[in-house]
Amino acid sequence: MGELETRVFNAMPGSTKLEREVYEQYLIRGARDAGTKILNKVNPMGRRMDLYYKMIDNVIEKFNLPRLP
Repeated sequence: MGELETRVFNAMPGSTKLEREVYEQYLIRGARDAGTKILNKVNPMGRRMDLYYKMIDNVIEKFNLPRLP
């Protein structure tokens, strides 16, 4: 049985690895909240969810990234 893959790319020029991980975690959480079954082999934020919550709004604004509905 095949797997359906959907990929989302957002430009984040000048971003740090941590900023990219924060937004990746945001997309993963949004997909799960929307009921999408998602295979996430590596949790980008791992045990740093406190940092995720602290940074996500600033990362979205800084790079003018789309917010999920």
